[in-house]
Amino acid sequence: MKRERALQVVLVLVGLFYSLCGYILFDDLWHLRWLSGHSDVMPMFLSLNTALGVCLLVAAKQPAKHRLMIAYGAWSSLAHGITMTIMSAQAVAHGMHRKDSPQDIVIMGVIGVTLLALLPADNHRRPARLSVSRALPNARGPGPPPRAYSDLGRMSQQSSVARRVLAFDVCRASYKIQLSGQ
Repeated sequence: MKRERALQVVLVLVGLFYSLCGYILFDDLWHLRWLSGHSDVMPMFLSLNTALGVCLLVAAKQPAKHRLMIAYGAWSSLAHGITMTIMSAQAVAHGMHRKDSPQDIVIMGVIGVTLLALLPADNHRRPARLSVSRALPNARGPGPPPRAYSDLGRMSQQSSVARRVLAFDVCRASYKIQLSGQ
């Protein structure tokens, strides 16, 4: 119970943090900052994080039912942190400095690891495969099928042949139309 409560608190905090991106996005779009800075990527990134924040806030109410959304939030945060790390290392190697601070990388890593650590267990039981005797309670064991079933088999074979002939006729007709159109 404490773990679920801790997860709910973390989901609310992370959800609010990511939802704050919506304010930054609105401000950037309203004042055309993305256009003057030639940064097309930032508004798209902010819109994804805003949507993720709202989804995490919804997931905070019943985390067990929203396990996949929480996992997505964790893995996307880790992927973002790793991408920022690689980009920062490449910038340093080329004598440049990125605007991202090491704290941003650490924040993304902490969010991802925390969400993964508190991720609810997968209690979803997968249905067992049904055996023939369960799926068809009146099914017989090995041996020839009853007469009624063998008639159905013949009918399905006939309809299968009819479907093949019809498909062939349709293909042949479309081929003739294509030839006459040339």
